[in-house]
Amino acid sequence: MRTIKLPIGAYTLINLTILYPERKDDILKSLSEVLGTDATYYLEPNYHNELAVQYYYSAIQMHTEGQAYKDSLINMYFLEDDFNDNLYHFCAANERYRINSGLIREKIIDLKKKVRKSRLYDFDSYAG
Repeated sequence: MRTIKLPIGAYTLINLTILYPERKDDILKSLSEVLGTDATYYLEPNYHNELAVQYYYSAIQMHTEGQAYKDSLINMYFLEDDFNDNLYHFCAANERYRINSGLIREKIIDLKKKVRKSRLYDFDSYAG
């Protein structure tokens, strides 16, 4: 296995490929050798943008009694506010404010523009 010498610091895959375009193939090949070819997909920004879109939709579903809300009810237990969960209520109110103000929808629209053809929405990636 080859090693690639880079300056010390934290880098994302996109940083490395932008900083060192001439070494992009070497970087990707080294990562594939270490992580496996399928794992490098999880390092790409597209994957994280897809997840963000999914979680934004889940946030909307939580506040509109959608599927995410129904799924979370299965694991919830309440004992007359014995948990003293003021932070949970604050975060829920903050999230609801962001949904009602349209901020979440704007983020979904922006991220969907960045997401290229995805394996997530491709039937062939599931049918084997």
